[in-house]
Amino acid sequence: MRRTQDPGPQPDPRLDRYRRAAARLSDGDRLAAHLLTRVNEWWTTEGLWWRRRNVNPQERVEWLLTFQPGFDLAHPDGWADGVDAAVPDLDQGYFLYRGRRLRVVWLTGQEAEEQFTLNAWERHD
Repeated sequence: MRRTQDPGPQPDPRLDRYRRAAARLSDGDRLAAHLLTRVNEWWTTEGLWWRRRNVNPQERVEWLLTFQPGFDLAHPDGWADGVDAAVPDLDQGYFLYRGRRLRVVWLTGQEAEEQFTLNAWERHD
């Protein structure tokens, strides 16, 4: 029996700006963290353990926070994924983290690339 796999999801143009982006997050006038975003495919796994299959592929925004030393809300690993709910906030220029609203300033060019290099965070498949 030939096994087939669902094709990947159609790219969502609303997520284009987050496919590989970097930003500064500020708490008032103080730099709180850097934010890195990427978009990856996520699949739902279903079925019994001996016949598992991946279905319903979706694109999701993943993010990584790197906090400035001494930032009082810093979580030790600064990582979460699948934050589709955060996209509308990012579009409005802020990022809600642990109840605190941080201002987003998107980086471009060399400054953005430096953040990806510094944090060694690339797309994974």
